[in-house]
This record gives sequence, C-alpha cells and structure tokens, in this order.
Amino acid sequence: DFEQVKSSLTSFIKTKDEFTDYDFTGSALSTLIDLLAYNTAFFSTYTNFLANESFIDSAQKRDSLMSLARLVGYTPKSRIAARAELSVVNGTTGSIPANTVFDGGDTGYNFITLDPITLGTSGDGWAGDITVYQNSSKSKTTNTTYFNGKITIPEQADVSNIRVFDGDEEYTKAERISVLTASSKVFFLDPIYSGAYEVSFGDGLYGAEVVSGSSVRAEYLTPNGINNANGESNFTNSTFQTITTKTASYGGAERETTESIRRNAPSYFQAQNRAV
Repeated sequence: DFEQVKSSLTSFIKTKDEFTDYDFTGSALSTLIDLLAYNTAFFSTYTNFLANESFIDSAQKRDSLMSLARLVGYTPKSRIAARAELSVVNGTTGSIPANTVFDGGDTGYNFITLDPITLGTSGDGWAGDITVYQNSSKSKTTNTTYFNGKITIPEQADVSNIRVFDGDEEYTKAERISVLTASSKVFFLDPIYSGAYEVSFGDGLYGAEVVSGSSVRAEYLTPNGINNANGESNFTNSTFQTITTKTASYGGAERETTESIRRNAPSYFQAQNRAV
C-alpha cells in the first residue's frame, strides 16, 4: 500500500538527527519520499505477481500455465477441428486426393480430407465413406521452419492430427521416453511459454537425432470454425454425383482453458502414465 509505505519511510527518516527540523509535508523531501514510496510499492506488487506466476495454483497468465505444464510433462489440449462422416459417389474416378475441399452450406466453413482415399467400385462408379475436417484454408498447413532443432506450431493449430516428416520418412509422436532407443523415429510435442507448441526430436540417445538442415516439415490443421463448425450437414463438391451426410460435423472445440490446465496438469503428473 502506497500510503502505508510512505508513512513508514517518513517515520524512519524522522528518527534521524539530520532531519529533526524538516517539514515532511511541504518540503522537497516530501517529493523524494513519494518517489521512494512509489518505487517500493511498485516493486512489491511486481514481485508478488512474479511469485504468483511461478506456481500452477496461483498463476493467472496462460503463458505461465503453459510453461509450468511443460515442467510436469503435460501438454494442454489444442484447438480441435470439427469432423464429419460422409458417404460419397463419384462417377469418374475412385481416387480422392488429400486436401479435397467440401463446402459447408450451413456454416460457410471449408472441410477437407487429410489423406488420399480410394473408393470402392459400385454400380454408379465408385463409392465409399470418408471423413472430412474443418480447416481455415483449402489445404493443411505445411510448416518447414526447422530452426535450432525445433519447429514452432502456432496456438491456433490443431495438434491432435499433426504429422511430422524428415524428407519422405514420417516420424511418430513420442508418448513414453522409457521405451525409446537411439534409432526411434519419434518427435516430441511440448507447450512453450508463448502459448504455442514446439516440435523437437531425439538427441541420439532417446530417439533418433535430426541434424540441422534436414528437410523437416510438419503438417497440421488450422481450424477457424471451432464450436460454430459443429452441426454442419450440408456439404457440396461438384466432383461427386452424390454426397450423403452420415454424421453431421462434431467434435470442434476451443483450446484447453487455463482452469482446466491448472486442474489437469498435476493430476497427469501424479498418474505418470499408470493405469491407477
């Protein structure tokens, strides 16, 4: 409290013989005391905030919670792209390329296929069931910025379906470090202070090392519909003769809230990947 600090400083200075006859309310010394009191109150508040942000129980900033969650091995949930199950018929080809776009007539959002799909033959040509995912653009985001052994994934991304490659070789996400060897083709996904995520690789002891300059890329969705993309059932794409919605879009969700991180990170650490 500023007034309390100022009063304490004034009382202390009054005890000194050098200031016996000073007027502490109207002199220039009063201004100096105000400055000292302000500086003390400011740094007291700052130190209190800094201490609060150092613990999961008291941290208020999402950046702090993301950093603290990393220390206990917990990765907060990212945005999740809504998905829909469709039944399609194509009279000209049985191959559906990755990133084939289906327009959502009700929500106005794009939905795309993640991987190439081969349809089965039918009396009308080729038919089959497919899954499409909501995405902000007409293709998955491809990130090739591999710097200092890491790729930074923005906080808007859906990392639940992230795929990581070194050249043509796909790496899998590491779940338990205890089962890794020096040749394990894995990547690590961790939260970082900015609220984003970071992809890294092994050190040659736990997981294969990927040297600087390698052709590393990460592919992921960047949904923009979130909850608003749920419930889409009117899909169009002129390539297909018929598109039937088997399951309207569902599962779209925002990133994990700060309170959820605060609750789940300690519980995850206590479980340690055990069944109990």
